Amino acid sequence: MVGVSSPGIGSGLDISTIVSSLVAAEIQPKTIRLDQREAGIQTEISSIGQLKSALSAMQSSMSGLMTMSGFQSRNANLSDTSVITASAESTAVVGNYQVEVEQLATQHSLSSASFTDSNQAVGSGSITFEFGSYDAGPTTFTPNPDKSAKTITISSTNNTLAAIRDSINAADAGVTAAILQDGNGSRLVFSSDDSGANNALKITVDDDDLIDNDNAGLSQLTYDPVGGTAYMTQNIAAQDSQVKINGLTLNNPSNKLDQSIEGVTINLLTAKPGSTINLDVTNNTGAALAKVSSFVSSYNDVMSTLDVLSNYDAETEVAGPMQGDANLRGLKLQLRRMIADPVAHLDGDIRALSISESKPVKMAC
Repeated sequence: MVGVSSPGIGSGLDISTIVSSLVAAEIQPKTIRLDQREAGIQTEISSIGQLKSALSAMQSSMSGLMTMSGFQSRNANLSDTSVITASAESTAVVGNYQVEVEQLATQHSLSSASFTDSNQAVGSGSITFEFGSYDAGPTTFTPNPDKSAKTITISSTNNTLAAIRDSINAADAGVTAAILQDGNGSRLVFSSDDSGANNALKITVDDDDLIDNDNAGLSQLTYDPVGGTAYMTQNIAAQDSQVKINGLTLNNPSNKLDQSIEGVTINLLTAKPGSTINLDVTNNTGAALAKVSSFVSSYNDVMSTLDVLSNYDAETEVAGPMQGDANLRGLKLQLRRMIADPVAHLDGDIRALSISESKPVKMAC
């Protein structure tokens, strides 16, 4: 009869340890290979991340080269920036302009008589604001057709100087109200939100005391010089800016002139009659050069990254982490072809960028 035997029993050998060691010896090479493979994949992922970052930077630099406006930038050069400032768009025509600021546009500003303090009651009824222009008299008031009148109700709950101010500001009536203090007390000040001669204020009231033209109650805030009732004082008259450009006088309700010279915006800072400012609109070649230089630099960074990832250094005997990768070789060839091919139908001398195996890309004819 054949018996069951267990090798090693009685021999004193540690069979369990021997078997475990043999199994571990069998598994270890596979584990090492897997670890090495994982490390290689991680290296490739990191390398692709580097390449992606370099390509993204090149793509961003190309955005400034995709439209003609990127090469048609203009400079606005001034002989005196204390009187005006200016900027030019790509649509501006290159040329020289002589600018003289005779007067600035202003906002109409009126002030009331003095009140004891901002909590003093003025009166009740309603206040109506109209916008327009006065003649030299003034004998006539011509309403601004682009602005409608605004009426604000003043009751016993909002009839103090401060409450009237707040009610007017909350009404968005095109007028800003403020309270100013002086040695005599508090004054209510009205200012038109917009500058220009056609934005002067006319203020009439419907006073609850049934008398709209006396210097009492809400009538104290009247400004109607043509109608003969003006208890508020004019501090700043409404006027247009007046500027001479190449000898031609131009009037504008604003101190920002963005239509007087096509493609040029002029900001008026101070009036200086008799003083001529020289405004030169020139081609901004530096901006175009900066855009091209940025692209060239980013392209060279991409090619350098490709070299580091795919080349083999014979001196150090160190290979790039993606040496031999066909996709990298193809990408490199495509980029070189894209840069080296001349652009057709260009009239100028520069039609391509040159490429050198040992030197970075540079501008060339």
